[in-house]
Amino acid sequence: MKSRLAAFAFSALCFFLVAACNKPAEFTGFWKVNCTDAFGVQIKKQAPNLFSVSFCGPGWCFAPGEWLPNTPIVGDPKYRVLNPTTIESWTRRGRLLLLRSADN
Repeated sequence: MKSRLAAFAFSALCFFLVAACNKPAEFTGFWKVNCTDAFGVQIKKQAPNLFSVSFCGPGWCFAPGEWLPNTPIVGDPKYRVLNPTTIESWTRRGRLLLLRSADN
């Protein structure tokens, strides 16, 4: 009886750990090169595994997919996630180091 309970508990733990590891990354929010800037990049969830990346100025943003094409970010060679608050991006204008803004 104890071995069955232990096997069940172990199986349940493995299931929850795998589910937690497969959770997709969440990038939705406002990202800036310098946190004091009045402009930056808005990332929004689009399709199940895609995000729009739009440049925004004070009071306006490019429409989703207009500034840069929608992307999964993870696995896209134009992006590198350094940590949960920092993304490195390569655009037409060069390399950007984007920091998650507290303005989200």
